[in-house]
Amino acid sequence: MYSWAEEEEGGEEDVQEDRFGGKNLTIFLVDGTKGMAKQLEGDQSDQEGLTGIQLALSCAHGTIKSKIFHSGQDCVGVLSFGNSSRVSQGSDFHTVRQVLPLARPSGEAILMLEELMDGQAGADMFETKFGSGEQSDVTLHEALWQCQSMFSTIPGKVGSKTILLLTNNSSPHGGDNRLDLQARRKAGDLHNTDIFLDVVPVCGEGQQFQMEKFYCDLIKLADDTAPMTTTSLADLTDSVVKRTSVKRSNGKFQFQLGGVTIAVSTYNLVGRSAKPPKQKLASDTNEEVNSCRTWTHPITGAPLLPSDMNRFQNYGGKNISFTEDEVKNINSLGSEQPPLKLCGFKPISSLKPSHHVRNPQFLQPLEASVQGSRSVFSALLSRCLARKVMAVCQYKPRRTSVLSYIALVPQEEEVDETGNQIKPPGFHVIFLPFLDDIRRVPPARLSQDNPPEAVEAAKEVISKLRLKRFVPVENCSLQTHYQMIEAHALRRDSLVKPEDQTLPDVERMVRKLGGRSDEFVSNVYEEGYDPEAPPKKKPATAAAKVKVEKKTVNMDNVNEMDMEAMVKDGTVAKLTVDVLKTWLKGKGVYVGSKKKGELVDLVVEQF
Repeated sequence: MYSWAEEEEGGEEDVQEDRFGGKNLTIFLVDGTKGMAKQLEGDQSDQEGLTGIQLALSCAHGTIKSKIFHSGQDCVGVLSFGNSSRVSQGSDFHTVRQVLPLARPSGEAILMLEELMDGQAGADMFETKFGSGEQSDVTLHEALWQCQSMFSTIPGKVGSKTILLLTNNSSPHGGDNRLDLQARRKAGDLHNTDIFLDVVPVCGEGQQFQMEKFYCDLIKLADDTAPMTTTSLADLTDSVVKRTSVKRSNGKFQFQLGGVTIAVSTYNLVGRSAKPPKQKLASDTNEEVNSCRTWTHPITGAPLLPSDMNRFQNYGGKNISFTEDEVKNINSLGSEQPPLKLCGFKPISSLKPSHHVRNPQFLQPLEASVQGSRSVFSALLSRCLARKVMAVCQYKPRRTSVLSYIALVPQEEEVDETGNQIKPPGFHVIFLPFLDDIRRVPPARLSQDNPPEAVEAAKEVISKLRLKRFVPVENCSLQTHYQMIEAHALRRDSLVKPEDQTLPDVERMVRKLGGRSDEFVSNVYEEGYDPEAPPKKKPATAAAKVKVEKKTVNMDNVNEMDMEAMVKDGTVAKLTVDVLKTWLKGKGVYVGSKKKGELVDLVVEQF
């Protein structure tokens, strides 16, 4: 029998595991006309002086770098349209160029994009290899056709297909109704084959992009994805990288609201990021080693099947045995009810920080499963926000998962000045603790009363060093690890070590504290206290001195010890080396530098 206590934590993580089907395909369709080949004015942060085409390529560059670590199976490609008319390799049309083939992220693709993004030299290289055309060279339906052909070349199971069209021209065909109609028809064909199309404006300062002029008829987005509006050039790459990150649901299930049932799905807003695990390799062939675990009988050594083993739970000092079927039946209690069931409402103020016992999730409606789910979900969200209450629900997302009680805390949508979404609307799923999860901490009682001056000084120090808000910081160790891998893969000689933002700002702390820290030290510690000085050695106590004196007296009386009786009792080995040597020297035995075991043998030989 073996206990499931060691596997209980892993079972909880199974509920939060990201499960998705197939690889995600993304094609960046970049406008390659002369209008995009000009330098754009605006705050470009560290990308000063880049053209619109180079800014669009930087979005693809950031996406590939992000996916190469987190979604290595996904495929990314880059096409440009509106180029000068000529025959090119990798494209079926004269005004469409293949910058990068649709393939898994690689170091070669990153290096090629960095060459094209290298200021004026990169702009000249793009002009030489691909060429930029006039507005009359734009045939958007041919570019969309080429994207569809590239998608069809990827074998295996595919999760999603997305085209990101990056341009600064609201009317690509210059008002040509025939070309506009052909582009709309081709976009409709893409919609019928579940290919998402999104438009990303790449506009400089003072430029306006009118999505409703033409592109609003072409856009097809994934569920609950808002159209992208004009954003600053400095935030363009980050916005596109976030947009290309696929939302992977933890689970899709029904939500029972009294007599109404809707469909919802949960997501992880924040996840733990760790270094990739080490890969074991064979020492002789350097091939990957696959490890497996088998259970064997402790007496016969025969392999055991799952049906041959039972689980146990220790209760009352005894191990209560359960079979695998009994364990599954215990975990499946309550499976006949909906996975998410509304129990009631409580004020949001009743939720305490100590009630957060697990990583929270985020709940959103799933209109594709049950029609009307979005309307009912929106009504529930608006009423909870208006009354400042949270919904308390019973939660069992899977048949074998543990029954939990959760609080659905409402969150209102927030957008910035440009209309981009900062916070999505929905409910935060807070897992509520059971009574056994809360530990009553006894109050700490001080053995002595502290002076009021020291207490007041400590309060002032704490109030000045308290953070007003939480500012997220980067994991310096993790960033350094990834930068070392990137430098090795891209064959770079230098490595820029990231700043460790977890270190305290000593100058700011000194400026905020002023003289309060010295006042606290003077009230708590003795005069002349130096916190940097090494700790002082404690003086020997009276008991230690008496012990040393007793040891000296015992050494003088070693020859009077009844060693023969100790040999018969077998307690000679408990004597120290000094006692054994002193006794043997008294008998005229040469001891030299012998070890304790040899000294014990010499003592035994004397009798």
